[in-house]
Amino acid sequence: MEENQDLFEFKVDDTMAQEMNETSRWSRLFSILVFILCSFFLLILIVKGQQLAAIFSLQMATSESTAVFSVIIIFVVLAMAVVGLMMYFLLRSANRIKEGLRLKDQELFNRGLTDMKTYFAIFGVVSILGLLLTLLSLL
Repeated sequence: MEENQDLFEFKVDDTMAQEMNETSRWSRLFSILVFILCSFFLLILIVKGQQLAAIFSLQMATSESTAVFSVIIIFVVLAMAVVGLMMYFLLRSANRIKEGLRLKDQELFNRGLTDMKTYFAIFGVVSILGLLLTLLSLL
């Protein structure tokens, strides 16, 4: 007895393959650029961290300025980690989709789409948190 697998099987025609390849290229470029920018930002943070702390303590002029600066640095590093995780899933998605199309491997293509779904899920959560923080700052 034949299963209903044909109903859920995903077929890719030539036009869709071209569009997915183009999407894969742009996703790969975007993720690599964001990785480079995050690395550059963290490098600046490491190299100029002491100067930034001194400037921050002068501006704040309180005894808790070091603790506040440390909390800000931890927040920035956590944000960079989340962005790095998002870009990892986007890059892996782009590579898997491209290879899946090139090799005509449905399983690899599907795993690429799963990675893209994970990227957008994380992006959605981050967007909702950003929206909530913006709304809370208005109050």
